[in-house]
Amino acid sequence: MELPQYLTVENLLPRLRVRDKEDLIRQMVAASLHTPGLSLPNGTGTAELSAAVLARERVLSTGVGEGFAFPHGRVEGLQGLAVSAATLAEPLEYEAIDGQPVDFAFLTITSAQQAGLGLRVVAQLSRLVQESECREALRRARDPEEFLDCITREEGLTDPVLRARYIMRPVLLKVAVDTPLRQATHEMLRRRFEAIPVLDDDGRVVGELSCDGLFGLGIPDFFRQLKSISFVRDFDPLEKYFNEEAHSTAGDVMSTDFAALPANATLLELLYALVVQHYPKVYVVEDNGVCLGIVDRIAVLDRVIHG
Repeated sequence: MELPQYLTVENLLPRLRVRDKEDLIRQMVAASLHTPGLSLPNGTGTAELSAAVLARERVLSTGVGEGFAFPHGRVEGLQGLAVSAATLAEPLEYEAIDGQPVDFAFLTITSAQQAGLGLRVVAQLSRLVQESECREALRRARDPEEFLDCITREEGLTDPVLRARYIMRPVLLKVAVDTPLRQATHEMLRRRFEAIPVLDDDGRVVGELSCDGLFGLGIPDFFRQLKSISFVRDFDPLEKYFNEEAHSTAGDVMSTDFAALPANATLLELLYALVVQHYPKVYVVEDNGVCLGIVDRIAVLDRVIHG
């Protein structure tokens, strides 16, 4: 299966001008109707497909960061796959995960029964935008023919496996080893993050600050083996935490037991770390340990359940 078979000059929209997110999605849905092999159920057109994509968008923004958005939806009875791609003449506010405007969007619509097809195409689309030369060439394209040529020239688009690089999100909060613990924990609270990476001066992940780890600072190891704590109800497990917070750094209390996987790690490897090994996050890293992004349970649910 190759991505180019779903693309024509009719469903590619370079330098598109839009008013807002809804206008972007409606124009992309209209273009997606030109996808080869697409068959819609009776009574279904642009309005119904747009409603499905916008309903998905209200669940959680599909702005994945760094200027990219992947709006998508599922419509029962649809046969094949509806696809369109657009670059924007002006960056668009999109409520993206990193708060940055979007200037590049790929749209996919499929049925629940063909969700795997949508996932594979999204994986290939993600590969496109992560290749810097191809990404910039797509952004420079001024007409659909040039846009399509950029895609068809790209090699290696046939990998059917959903990998970490296609699921990961940007790292929105990270701290250095010498960051005061109080500052780090207050930022975690403000951003509502359960766990964050601790990086060295070269950007490598060397540890993790997590709520589990922080709350466990004052709990003796033998407590973890007990089935009941009724005999020590008055013990204050947070006393040590507050003492530590006042004068420690992130490096002093970080855990070095964290999950780090390469960008080509498979979905199965990610789920093993998240579900079987119970890590709150997986840090996606380069060979030298530099952090590229994160994958958590929400990211997997978003990609697998919602498409």
